[in-house]
Amino acid sequence: MGKSLNNPYMLVNEGLTTLPKRTKDIIVRRFGINKNETETLESIGRSYGITRERVRQIEDGGLKRLKRDEISMLFKPIVFRLESYLKSHGNLRKEETLLNDMMSAYYQDTSNNKEIKRYGRAISLILTISEPFDYANETEDTHALWMLGKESLIGARKIIRGLVDYFNSLNNVISEEDLMKWLISTASHVPREAHLSYLDVAKLVEKNIFGEYGLVHWPVINPRGVKDRAYLVLKKKGEPLHFTNVAELINQMGLSPKTAYSQTVHNELIKDPRFILVGRGLYALAEWGYKPGTVKDVIREVLAESNRPMTRQEIIDEVMKKRMVKTNTIILNINNSPEFQKTDDNAFILAE
Repeated sequence: MGKSLNNPYMLVNEGLTTLPKRTKDIIVRRFGINKNETETLESIGRSYGITRERVRQIEDGGLKRLKRDEISMLFKPIVFRLESYLKSHGNLRKEETLLNDMMSAYYQDTSNNKEIKRYGRAISLILTISEPFDYANETEDTHALWMLGKESLIGARKIIRGLVDYFNSLNNVISEEDLMKWLISTASHVPREAHLSYLDVAKLVEKNIFGEYGLVHWPVINPRGVKDRAYLVLKKKGEPLHFTNVAELINQMGLSPKTAYSQTVHNELIKDPRFILVGRGLYALAEWGYKPGTVKDVIREVLAESNRPMTRQEIIDEVMKKRMVKTNTIILNINNSPEFQKTDDNAFILAE
């Protein structure tokens, strides 16, 4: 065994030599050992001229043989490492993350993707036939995962459900630091690494490119089109931006697989109520308190809310809080609209 002691790929192939030829071939094809891809029961059944159920029976029989003490002892070093790894992550880990971490640990040459995958498939087989590992399929709220005891998943799901409720009530993204503070305050007995593992397992909670956490369907977490990506840019910047700057930032931040063009951004934003045109080509978010309408509409609103005559400068100051336009634009709208009536003391009111 010598050189293969800590090599999951070599250990699995060594264990497979103890199986009958057809049984070995079926397990190799089902798990993708020495292959580019895994194969279905149907595909293997067709090649042997047997039913998918018969293939499943042969596979189950082969896995049971690999679980025998004299064969499972081959995998003991790998099992010990996997068990220690899971214990350090709250006794459960998302399958994809676990395999990626293990593949990196056992095979450092990241340029050889084909060889890395072989290691991952070998580790999957070892997990399947070894104690004390349990597998959980993907559900609506959790990814597929491996665990040490099903009680660990029960605790994780309880925390995940509480986290989803928290985000629904908060209705905003938060940093990892603030999220960890909340998690620790609600489940102080759970170590930080376990909380991070639970977050990785959760399907309804994700992290965006800025490292902020939120619900997976929020556009600020998973932008799905130009409008969502523009929303994320403005949300991050926290100030009105020209649509050309929005397009540039979408491209610079890598938010889109395709190039975002400024005119496309302008055409999309002007139709979406989440965005308010507050100046010449300048967009802000409606949630910041901006309301739709022209400069004249804003003046009308300012005078209506005032309930008293306002000087020209007072109107200008109030409008500038809601629109990023030139002073002359506001003056022209005041002077040229019959909706605004000048009083004897040079103030303005709404015309009756």
